[in-house]
Amino acid sequence: MVYRMIQNAIGFYSSRLIILFLVLLLFVLILFTGCISTKMQGQETGNVSFGHSLIVNDSYGHTVNLDNPIKRIISLPGTATEALITIGAGNNVVGVSNMTIKENNIMDKLPFAESVGDYWIPDIEKIISLNPDIIISYGINQSKPQNNDKLLKSGIPLLYVKFYDINELPSEMRMLGRITGHESKAERYAQYNEKYLALVKERLDNMSSNESQQPRVFFERWTDYTAMAKDSPYNDLITSFHAKNIAGNISMVSCEVSPEWIIEQNPNVIFRLAIEGENTSEVRDSIISRPGATNIQAVQKGKVYVIQTDMISSPHAVSGYIYMAKALYPDLFQDLDPEAISHEYAREFLPGTDRADSFSPSL
Repeated sequence: MVYRMIQNAIGFYSSRLIILFLVLLLFVLILFTGCISTKMQGQETGNVSFGHSLIVNDSYGHTVNLDNPIKRIISLPGTATEALITIGAGNNVVGVSNMTIKENNIMDKLPFAESVGDYWIPDIEKIISLNPDIIISYGINQSKPQNNDKLLKSGIPLLYVKFYDINELPSEMRMLGRITGHESKAERYAQYNEKYLALVKERLDNMSSNESQQPRVFFERWTDYTAMAKDSPYNDLITSFHAKNIAGNISMVSCEVSPEWIIEQNPNVIFRLAIEGENTSEVRDSIISRPGATNIQAVQKGKVYVIQTDMISSPHAVSGYIYMAKALYPDLFQDLDPEAISHEYAREFLPGTDRADSFSPSL
């Protein structure tokens, strides 16, 4: 009798132990599975979570809803494409304009990019076939693709950017870093940019505010006698240097002016843009040799400067910005070396951008 009672007791407690063991095992399995699930849903690249939507404001204040992760990008502006490479997101670019296709230094960093046609009239069918998560485009009326309405109707999120205004480059880079998950390198770039912006601003703010001492600038587009006027971003650039644009009271982006008008305005500094492939020294010589040019202070004092367009309207605009500051105020910025700053960008972010013949004459 006693033996049987002992047997029953052992059986009873063994069953309880087995049941307890099974319950604990089930709890561990649920916990482990939950951890895996949470990890997969919350997996992060930078600070952008997979499987979550993201709301951003583009460079023109439009709210854009995106599904993360952004893996496949159509980048129509060449400057935006350079920006994506700069922050380490070149592998995400699947489509670019045919102008970018011609730039070997850029295409070398875009292993999966195909042409989607002309920037002004991109091939919508080609874009859709590449199954992009986002299309990046310029946003001002003069630069939007002519078939922009079709891009909008495609249902693919459209992000408008600038990437030509040096003061907005840090915030734009941070935005790209956020949506692509490359926030660390985007922040590195932003700090590189802001370091020089702050340095220039500090020195200019300590200058005398005497308006009569402000440099008077004629800023010429890449075509002869075409002035950058009030509505041009270059007008904002000039005024940020505490200088006066002689065409700054003309309410246009650019306008044709006469040689006589330039002589009458008599600027003491001339900047001229050069396009890809132009020899900046030769362009400068042609400006100096124009009829009546010797009557202009800028020519008399040798303060005529030619700069490649991308040097002041692209992600590597910092060196061009310093070139301009030094050209306007040589004594104030004599310790800065724009060429070294150009090498710094190429070394840290995008090799090949520090090419020769980007500014003439050399400072």
